Amino acid sequence: MDQTKTNGSLDYNALEVAAVWDSQTQVYEISAWATAAISLVQVMILATQIFWIEPGGLASRIAAWRATTRPANLQIFFMILATCGQVISYNYNWFTVDMVGGSVTYALTCFFTTSLQILMLFYTWNRGRAVVELVRPRFMATLRGVLYLFPVLQTTSNALLVVAVTINYVTGESYYNNYWIVGGYLGITAAILFALFESFILVCYFLYLRQMTRENRNNDGERLQVISRYGVASMVWNLIHLIVIRVLMSYNWILTDMLNVQCYIVLDALDILMPLVYISIQLSMKWALHRAKVRDSDRKKSAIYNARKAIQPDNGSYPTAKSETQGKSMVSRDEKG
Repeated sequence: MDQTKTNGSLDYNALEVAAVWDSQTQVYEISAWATAAISLVQVMILATQIFWIEPGGLASRIAAWRATTRPANLQIFFMILATCGQVISYNYNWFTVDMVGGSVTYALTCFFTTSLQILMLFYTWNRGRAVVELVRPRFMATLRGVLYLFPVLQTTSNALLVVAVTINYVTGESYYNNYWIVGGYLGITAAILFALFESFILVCYFLYLRQMTRENRNNDGERLQVISRYGVASMVWNLIHLIVIRVLMSYNWILTDMLNVQCYIVLDALDILMPLVYISIQLSMKWALHRAKVRDSDRKKSAIYNARKAIQPDNGSYPTAKSETQGKSMVSRDEKG
């Protein structure tokens, strides 16, 4: 901001800064309430899918517990919790002026952000592993290496950022120090690794769907086709979130013009809410997988029925051991008579 401006201009700019602050506060409050409401609905949908929709969910306590502790269900549930924790801690960090509170809430924000990203990466792997084994099996070891490397990079990056911000709160010095710089570069490296991982899984999904289309195999591998279709939507959404939103946020962070600050506020709100859309896609995938399982079960029952009908006698009854015995005895009596 130009310090040679008149006092009137400085007063006007101060009012402008205050207006931006108020608008950003409102955006964060709205995003927090929206996250809470959407997350509650998502938990209810997940519980409904586990206990009422999935076969055997309420058949017994053991069946219900097994359904609850399936990796996919646990990962979705913890992703919902991590999203809520991220938004709550972020909002507390925005509104707090206390030194200890600011450091703690920023550390919690980094913790939930790291947890969410790791959960998303492992969820992508658990869903897409079967497809990768079919289309690009030789890259399995490399992808497993990424699963071990990414959490280390992301955790180290956020830990260094927490140290930098804590130093800023305690000493009043700028947080832009060596910890911040190294943590930032590690974060960029982790983000690139995440994007490459998601992009590779996305390519595998496309290759599998193209293979199914060429071979006209509509019934075979329906489960993997559902995973691939929803996986494409998930990967594209993640890449938009990571590349478009984060890049634009970083670009606007460098600039200081008020219009760019307002743009940053909008992008920041989208950055908070976009994981909820990703989770919604996974819940939709679970429903689609359930429907595919039901259709597959119906096809098997129909095949069994048609097979039995094909070998059924004309009188509409199946030959049994008892009827065969009775028939043999009648023949023997006729021969004796």
